Amino acid sequence: MTINRKNKLQEIVNKIIDGREAAYSRQSALVDELERLIEYAMLNGDPRPVHPSEAQAAQLIASAINDLGYQADANIGRDLWELVSEDAQAQWLYPPETVDGVYNALVNTAENMVKGWCNIQFV
Repeated sequence: MTINRKNKLQEIVNKIIDGREAAYSRQSALVDELERLIEYAMLNGDPRPVHPSEAQAAQLIASAINDLGYQADANIGRDLWELVSEDAQAQWLYPPETVDGVYNALVNTAENMVKGWCNIQFV
């Protein structure tokens, strides 16, 4: 993990949790879990083509991840969407519409991972 990427992850976490209750203040743990979530999708990508109905959301998610210093394509975006949808809190019941929506869902999922409330199966 490069320092620059870690700093960008930290910036996203700080922005999303600003003003939330103290339970969200474990920023280093949130950054670690956010990193784990993204890197799991990067390493365990599904090579099947992205369905046209998923393409717009998948590309938006990939763009958001690329802004953090990763090299993601629509497949990785789709895989992250599917992973987050496994979260016990069902963060993405429908596709995200903005980059901020992507980051919010990822940080919420990371928080659920920290608390042990997440149903994502990391295999």
